[in-house]
Amino acid sequence: MSTVNVSAQAVRQLIEQDIQTAKQLSSLLQKEHECLQQRDSRELNLIIVDKQHCMTKLERSAQQRGGWITFLAERTGMPPSDCWKRLLKELKDPELLTLWDSLQLALEECKQNNDVNGKIISRGQKTLKQLLGILRGQSIEPAKLYNASGNAHSHGPSHTIIKA
Repeated sequence: MSTVNVSAQAVRQLIEQDIQTAKQLSSLLQKEHECLQQRDSRELNLIIVDKQHCMTKLERSAQQRGGWITFLAERTGMPPSDCWKRLLKELKDPELLTLWDSLQLALEECKQNNDVNGKIISRGQKTLKQLLGILRGQSIEPAKLYNASGNAHSHGPSHTIIKA
């Protein structure tokens, strides 16, 4: 296999920085969750700026890894998906694979936290849309309810609260 001009120390440093950034991002996502629940838009705006900074750092690291992977894939003919793990093994630093797995876990936690926040935002948007529809006198999709026999049926029509 052709060697890429990268040291185990450089790879370790990159992964350790990414772990730290992913943990920071996860913490920000948890704070965002609280702000969404409390509807604290001022604090939410500050969190969004910090989240963007973390995402930019992680993206730069991914681009760096992508460069190394591309280099190896072009020279070895290996599929890119195999190159990174092979590089980690060939750098002969036993902790690299463990660090990589830790990074993957931290990123998965970020994904889960982000998914929860996305659901909160989506639910809030849906509620706001329904409220605006009611205020405008627009018909909203009726809720489906189940009767005693287990059949679904729509609940009655919406009512106008305010006429403009």
